[in-house]
Amino acid sequence: GRLHSLKKVRFYRNQLTHLPDSIGDLKSLEELDLRYNQLTTLPSSMSRLKNLKKLRLGHNRLILFPRFLCFLPKLRVVQLNHNRIQRLPPCFQRLGKLRYVNLYGNPVYERWNRRRKPRKR
Repeated sequence: GRLHSLKKVRFYRNQLTHLPDSIGDLKSLEELDLRYNQLTTLPSSMSRLKNLKKLRLGHNRLILFPRFLCFLPKLRVVQLNHNRIQRLPPCFQRLGKLRYVNLYGNPVYERWNRRRKPRKR
């Protein structure tokens, strides 16, 4: 149907705990806003969102960095702030088109930020 041609979807502040696998059928999707929900995982079907440019996942409960993000060729903006992400996968370095990443408020950010700060003498 007509949902397949959607370019932007906002499921902002809906207390969502999971997404249906059919989210991957939205092949024209360019922007997906899932901020302020209760998501702990994302369906692997999202790897089919090859036109996705902006993904906003801030303020959820994600523990793992969604690896499929590494294989979305048009992805430019990823907001994962205030989740529970522990580490980034090696494929994270492959995100060549990425222009903005927000990992603030995650354990991975805190560890990375501590390493960047010069030590006081």
